[in-house]
Amino acid sequence: MVDIVDENDANYLVKYDDGSVDMISKSPMNRLIMERNLWGVLRSGSEIYEVKPKVRLIPGENARTFTLELGEFEPLHLEAHQKAELVDALMKGHENDDIQQALTELYDRLRNSDVRERLFSRLIEFPPFDGHAERQDGGWFINDHLLLTWDGEFYHPNTESKTRSGNIIGDGQSVMAYHVNLSTWQSQQDAKRHFELDGVEYRLSDTEMDFIARAMWAITAAPNQ
Repeated sequence: MVDIVDENDANYLVKYDDGSVDMISKSPMNRLIMERNLWGVLRSGSEIYEVKPKVRLIPGENARTFTLELGEFEPLHLEAHQKAELVDALMKGHENDDIQQALTELYDRLRNSDVRERLFSRLIEFPPFDGHAERQDGGWFINDHLLLTWDGEFYHPNTESKTRSGNIIGDGQSVMAYHVNLSTWQSQQDAKRHFELDGVEYRLSDTEMDFIARAMWAITAAPNQ
């Protein structure tokens, strides 16, 4: 634990439990720590930060790494280089008086940059994807026309190049099929990222939501339906 003994516009003078004192700058992180009583979470790593009803932030040794738990979903492990993003999320949460939402958004953004292929091999069996999409090694083949890769790119399977393009292409051409902006759609569908399948609860990452959005767009926009 640490107490503020004195402060000026640029620094805090703090006193530790052992009686020693120190001067620390009023950096954004230190302001957050001192003003929100987060020393044990973000500095010493001695305290677990809980946001009811379902969010827990567990610091590692000396608060260099962290584990972010969101209910029963897979925990998110934050490495040392991601601490700044965690601090930014906590600052945003306090500013907006919604820490749970800020940490949930961090979880969704950082949980994994890859689409879980095994999970999506099951999702393809359900509406609106069944009958329109076929799983291939590289992703989903939609309406017998477009391959949506696991990286979220569209291209015709007969092409040899994945160069970005906004053009619709035909057989034998060497440009990507579509470049789609789906930010509006994603914001409208955010509530659907949490679901249960085969008795297991899942929460889709931002990357996976982007894949879903692109697949739904392709079902209605790609030819050969």
